[in-house]
Amino acid sequence: MVYDDKLFVEARVQQSTLAKGRYTDHEIDVIVNFGNIDYVNPINDVHLSIYQGHRWDNTITNLTPSFVERKRLVYDFEEESSFGAGNEYRFFDCKSVRFYTERVQEIIKDTVDIVLLYPDVPWGNQAYSFIQDIEGYYVPNILERDDARIEADYVWVNFCLQQNPFLDKGDLYLFGALTDWYLKDEAKLNYDERMGCYETSLLLKQGYYNYTYLFVPENTQLASQEAVDGDFYQTSQDYYILFTYMIMITVTIVF
Repeated sequence: MVYDDKLFVEARVQQSTLAKGRYTDHEIDVIVNFGNIDYVNPINDVHLSIYQGHRWDNTITNLTPSFVERKRLVYDFEEESSFGAGNEYRFFDCKSVRFYTERVQEIIKDTVDIVLLYPDVPWGNQAYSFIQDIEGYYVPNILERDDARIEADYVWVNFCLQQNPFLDKGDLYLFGALTDWYLKDEAKLNYDERMGCYETSLLLKQGYYNYTYLFVPENTQLASQEAVDGDFYQTSQDYYILFTYMIMITVTIVF
């Protein structure tokens, strides 16, 4: 692969500078250095979007530069480029169906084994606690075999969140690489009044997993991690920046 760096993008994630989001939000500042490229109109020719993790519902799009300098565009905002910081991902380990690994409460032997996780509790009303997560991804693995890619089995994993019914109408989902970064119907949790919790089960390959809970209020498409696990500025998050530069090309055809 041959490529040529034409411009450079610098980004910084910091605690929000706004009083209302100082302890809950991340502020993303961006500088685009054009190097030897000439741009014509920094308002109409360029587009900047910021993505939090692999979510699309809360993407910040069409940001215009706050400052235009020679060969540099500066995106330095307060509220316009801020996200609720969320919380760290939860985890579980189902690398073995012979031993109870961390966070596994019970293993039921069946045609397809069933792994019951310990019930989760909301983190939003607790103080922030650092967890070394893998940013929502998973790693297929099996303790009793050599090649997890082809030898790891599939198991049913049961999730349970001990949470009173939400006052606002909406749906609760599991989210992460285990759901392909989508809010899938099969990852929606239903409330069990007898158990007093939201629960669902997913068919997953053995391994180590990260996941989180997202609540989607009725009549919206904007999900919230804050509804269950809160927003804490200390949280480690991946952010992705998409910068688009529209180049005008004039073609002259001579007959």
